[in-house]
This record gives sequence, C-alpha cells and structure tokens, in this order.
Amino acid sequence: MIREKPSTIQNLDISTISGLRRKKWTTQIRETVDQLHGISVVLGGGRLHNVLISSDIDDAWLIDYGRGSTDDWVDDQVLEMKESDVQVVEKIFKFLAV
Repeated sequence: MIREKPSTIQNLDISTISGLRRKKWTTQIRETVDQLHGISVVLGGGRLHNVLISSDIDDAWLIDYGRGSTDDWVDDQVLEMKESDVQVVEKIFKFLAV
C-alpha cells in the first residue's frame, strides 16, 4: 500500500474541510498541548506548518518543538512559555475556523 505524505494544515483548503474534521483536529491539538504542559514541555514556537494531518488516519500531529522562527505568531515576551503555546493554539483554531 502506498501512503501519501501528511499535509500541513497550512497547505489545505480549509473551506473544503468539514467542520467535524476541523473540530477533531482542534481537539487533538488542544489535548496534545495540555499533555505537553502536564510534563512541563512547551512547544516554544509554533506555526501552521508545524501541524501535520496524516492522510491515512486523518489525525493532527504537532511537530518541531523548541524555539525557532515564529513569524510573529507569538509575542516575544512570552516566547518559550506556556503563554506562547496558548497564542499559537488560538491562531491555529482561528485558521481552522472553529
């Protein structure tokens, strides 16, 4: 079986994605961030291209943890703090229109 590569949500036409699928992804993203915070891990810099959607099971995956370029996605004063993850998650949810 040939598997397709996962897509970043940045490359998806969100207007063609059902609200139910987008809600599923936001739930997965929120749960992942909450679990990371539960073990004192902060994403540290997130962007749309750090969220992959697997083509075979249609799940959202967060990648590229740690400080990096945030393209103004996070206020500098909270970079590397849990508050930065809150900002990133809010922007991802806004992009997904949920």
